[in-house]
Amino acid sequence: MANTAATYPGTTATTKYSGENNTWSDSGNIVSDNASYASITASTFDNTDISYGLTATNFDFSSLPSGATINGIVVEVERYYANGTVSDYQARLIYGGTLQGTAQTTGTNWGAFPSSVGIVTIGSSTSNWGYTGISATIVKTSTFGVVYWCQSTGTDSDAFVDYIRMTVYYTVSIDYPISITTNLSLSASTTVARAYHRASTANLSLAPSATITFDGGAVDYPISCTANLSLSASVSKSIDYNRSSTSLLSVLSTLLRSWAHSWTNTRQTKRWD
Repeated sequence: MANTAATYPGTTATTKYSGENNTWSDSGNIVSDNASYASITASTFDNTDISYGLTATNFDFSSLPSGATINGIVVEVERYYANGTVSDYQARLIYGGTLQGTAQTTGTNWGAFPSSVGIVTIGSSTSNWGYTGISATIVKTSTFGVVYWCQSTGTDSDAFVDYIRMTVYYTVSIDYPISITTNLSLSASTTVARAYHRASTANLSLAPSATITFDGGAVDYPISCTANLSLSASVSKSIDYNRSSTSLLSVLSTLLRSWAHSWTNTRQTKRWD
């Protein structure tokens, strides 16, 4: 499973959503691991009080492929307390200014400065935080991010957060841009049913003993549409394939297993360009 690596936010804010008690100062300090802190130092941050939401958005996930499937999200927060005691309360994803999914809770007590500055990890590589509509398009927008809350568990607590960063885990399905130079031969009359992307979305049928050639060399062939391509009889395809770290043999095996539906013995020749 691929990931974006830990990424820091480009935009921060402190927001009261519902029932929170104390705002953050210097929320803009959480954009890197720089020992500059967002903080709550008000004397009124006492036992059971909850902080305003510390919001981090506008992560640079430009390396994330647009068609990727989002498998999980991990958020890391480095924090400590100086007075009283403080614990993690919850974190939640946000998109377009609206909280999304379900709250992730840890209830972990913070360490005291300077000996116990700690990092809490929230989420996992297989958890989308209950956000069923999440997509690569959403994750790549400037309004996607996470909101983090902490809670005072003592009297006159002081809370400090150095950074919030996010890692997105994802998978990419192969869309078969077959741009091929190696010969692929399907002998004996084959019916191939697969999605293909051409100027037309209508079904394309080639009669027995068809020889498929592509004019002008390599042809980008993103197989993504819903129409069927049917090839009958002995078929010889001269195409280029672009599939990383995959041998021709495994490509042929995959194509034959997924494409071959029926066999006939009639023979004819037709050219497809």
